[in-house]
Amino acid sequence: MTVILGDGDSDPFVTRARLECARRRFERAGRRCAVAMAPPGADFNDLARKAAERWTIP
Repeated sequence: MTVILGDGDSDPFVTRARLECARRRFERAGRRCAVAMAPPGADFNDLARKAAERWTIP
C-alpha cells in the first residue's frame, strides 16, 4: 500500500485536492493507496523531529 503524506502547513483545500488526484491515479493503476494529513500548522518533518527529541539520550 502507498500512503501519500499531506502537509498540514500548506493551503488545506489545494493540498487535499492534489492528494486526492494522486490517490485516484494510483488506484486506477491497480494500487492500494491512502492519504494521511499532518495536523494543521505542521508537517510530517515536524512530527518526526518531535518524536526524535523524545528518544534522544541527554
